[in-house]
Amino acid sequence: MHWLYEANPAGPCQLWVAEEMGTGRIVATRPVFPWRVRVGHREVLVAQAGDAMTHPEFRRRGVFTSLVQVVWSELRDQGVPFSFSFSNAGALSVYRKTAVGQGSRAGTHEVLWFRRLVYPLSWRLILGRTPAIGGLITGLDLPRRVFPRRRLTLPKHLSVFRVDRFDREFDDLWIRTAQQYGVLTVRDSRYLNWRFMDPPTGAFQVLGLRTQGELVGYIAFEVDAQGNGWIADLFGLPNPEIVAALLRASLGAMLEMGCATASILVATDNPFVRVIRDVGFFQRADRFPMAVHVYRDGVDAETALDARRWWAWYGDRDVERLAKHP
Repeated sequence: MHWLYEANPAGPCQLWVAEEMGTGRIVATRPVFPWRVRVGHREVLVAQAGDAMTHPEFRRRGVFTSLVQVVWSELRDQGVPFSFSFSNAGALSVYRKTAVGQGSRAGTHEVLWFRRLVYPLSWRLILGRTPAIGGLITGLDLPRRVFPRRRLTLPKHLSVFRVDRFDREFDDLWIRTAQQYGVLTVRDSRYLNWRFMDPPTGAFQVLGLRTQGELVGYIAFEVDAQGNGWIADLFGLPNPEIVAALLRASLGAMLEMGCATASILVATDNPFVRVIRDVGFFQRADRFPMAVHVYRDGVDAETALDARRWWAWYGDRDVERLAKHP
């Protein structure tokens, strides 16, 4: 609780609650987490909406809708241009009906759709752990299974190292690289250490990549209780060779750790989807939305509503882990 609600480098959580008249009992909560985002060429403080709850006795009575109306209005009055959320269908249905803000773009927009792509690291382990694997990949991907696994070795001019803590070298990478992206979470060492090194449930596995001694990227992943790897974040020079090398480095590490599969949830508009598939990932049918809630129209909102401008991964979510752990 402290990690997410108080230790966030962007600031402590803002928490709104709904109370039952007469008893004062809390029946619904709407937390909003400050989030530092680079939009175009400047840093903007926005918010991520997540972790909301409504008591079962008070569902379908308009309580959550009223609470969202209040929260969205206050965020607008604070000057927050937009927030974003990785929301379920129920929450999205409420958000769509709650248009609070100024300008034609005000309201909720489903901007990104994430799809899960899977890399089979060990068919022996997959067959041993999962009796029915028919749902692992879509029919479109079935022909790709007959191809041999791509080699995970890297070009000689690239070297991989394990990251125990993010330091000034990663701040320099952020400064050198951020301007090549449109909209993304500020990935400086303060954020990266909080997000991937300091969660109470333990640190993620992080690998860095250098070429000729210069840091050019990193990749963060975790391993769940079933021995499957989950890639949470990837950042660096927006270069196909760098992206492919980071993916292969993480796959090699997961293979050494005895993982059966590796998964990555990637936005369908990510410019490197083809690179990810060429490395050997198979696409599954399931998909998950990321919504943007606009309170103040303008350049920031216009940029945030362009799916092609986002560099977002599932590690940007307001949760400690992406997968279930013991």
